[in-house]
Amino acid sequence: MSPTPPFGRTLTGARFFGLLACFFLIFLPYGGFSQRAAAAAGLPGKSVVVTVNDPTGAVDGYNLYLPKSYAKSKHKYPILMFLQGGLGVGGEIEDINQWGLPLLLTTETDMTLERNQYLLDSFIVISPHMTDGPNQDRQFYNQESVIRSIIKTTKSQYRVDNKRIYITGLSRGGHGTWGLAARMNDVFAAAVPICGSTRGVEDFNTLLKMPLWVAHNIGDGLVDFSNSQEAVAKLEELGSEKFLKIKTTDPEDPEYLDHQKIFSYMNIDSHDAWTDMYSNAAVYKWLLEQSKK
Repeated sequence: MSPTPPFGRTLTGARFFGLLACFFLIFLPYGGFSQRAAAAAGLPGKSVVVTVNDPTGAVDGYNLYLPKSYAKSKHKYPILMFLQGGLGVGGEIEDINQWGLPLLLTTETDMTLERNQYLLDSFIVISPHMTDGPNQDRQFYNQESVIRSIIKTTKSQYRVDNKRIYITGLSRGGHGTWGLAARMNDVFAAAVPICGSTRGVEDFNTLLKMPLWVAHNIGDGLVDFSNSQEAVAKLEELGSEKFLKIKTTDPEDPEYLDHQKIFSYMNIDSHDAWTDMYSNAAVYKWLLEQSKK
């Protein structure tokens, strides 16, 4: 994949009115939710805030990122939903951009890097923001309705590859990735839960056919490693494809792309398994190989 050429500097009439529309807000109702978003809010290569009217008050909006080449192409793009960790709860919606995958989206610019070519120009990235509130009420796996609404709105406004909608998250977002992947296996083509627990999974059978790349540090002092270890064992026991087990987030053998189940377990004494995971091109390459039948 070659780096994306820079956008032209000429502002045509169509582009002018498209940009002008960004300043006029509209309401888009879906099953009790409404999303206050600009008609052309997405800006290629940029993260923009979209607010959400969620009756539960748990999710107040999300950051939306469009691929750098979106305006110049006509093809459809996969959605990659990123779920924040506990440190992102409360505050401003754009605060999510301070760490994890969104941090890379908003700070990386070098398109000669393979990782950036995939991350910055392959996915429509949605990063929902959780408000302050009781811990149990602020778990992503309990927010299926608003997550479905956000995806539905994105599909109605942008060119989305419906067969390639992915989910990933870290810590609290890792719990949510497990739970929502299980509850929304009709939507997600693959999931990448990082240092999370499976407390939101009601039936592991719903994950048997789901491509999964699980990542967890053995020495995680916040969310015990056994959460991921036991989940992997449970899925294998139920009859899923055996997991490719590796002690890194960056497989050396290119055959990892042929595996639908991967378990990265690193001998590191840290909760942070996401920095290395999101910093490698490998996970983005693997995601793009996964598609709903």
